[in-house]
Amino acid sequence: CHKAWINLELSRDRSFGRILRKRLNPLHSIVVWIERSNYAGSGVVKVIAVSGAVQRQVQDEYDVAEERFAVVPDGVNVAEFCCPEDFDAGQFRRDYGILNDEPVLSFVGWEFGRKGLGTVLEAMSKTGKCKPHLMVVGGGDKVRFGEQIESLGLRNRVHFVGAQADIRPFLWGSDVFVFPTRYEPFGIVIIEAMAAGLPVIISKCAGAAEWIDEGVEGILLDDPFDAEVLGEAIEEILTDRERMTAMGKAAQKKAEIFEWDRVAEMTLAVYEGILK
Repeated sequence: CHKAWINLELSRDRSFGRILRKRLNPLHSIVVWIERSNYAGSGVVKVIAVSGAVQRQVQDEYDVAEERFAVVPDGVNVAEFCCPEDFDAGQFRRDYGILNDEPVLSFVGWEFGRKGLGTVLEAMSKTGKCKPHLMVVGGGDKVRFGEQIESLGLRNRVHFVGAQADIRPFLWGSDVFVFPTRYEPFGIVIIEAMAAGLPVIISKCAGAAEWIDEGVEGILLDDPFDAEVLGEAIEEILTDRERMTAMGKAAQKKAEIFEWDRVAEMTLAVYEGILK
């Protein structure tokens, strides 16, 4: 819900310049106009939302009746993300100059700022008991974060690998997936990481968080900007191998509910309900 995202951003930063740029940017006005055209009025038969959070946002912003919603999450092919037995984790780490006993975090996203990369970097500087490496997968302005990396002394522990046609090796070569996003309608990469057998540390701002049990498949963050809490969560998992393994297995099991066959059945059920 673009309107909800814009309102959230404006509420976090009340600087006049930022508000003016948001208000005058024609892209935002056009997208909100399209949303209003789609949702407003009596023409809406059903709205399929990818999460309860998106449903609530559309309800609040465009006054759509609750009975017109159906929540159907995104899907993932779990089998494709299961780590194969022949994956050489040791070689993967050597390729990036990472020792076998050094923990590895993974972060995947296109908009580094919105997805919370800055918070991850700050959190890494606060992990005293472990010194994790970070695999940053996706397109984004890495130059913007270069100064922060240097100032935090993380130069040799942050690996920008760019956009990848296949993100699976970067998940298989990691121990924990981190994603303190500031806004995310769902977050399919979260489920992909879970399908790969990784515990996830994500913010409650991600729609997928609604399906994750705190402390079972991962850790949920109340504040995506709180690097202190994120650092504690990272240490909490990485310093307890037994728990980390158990959470990874639980995450992979939970990912099965997002299999595409099941998601397709849920979607078809919505259409069948309309046609009756």
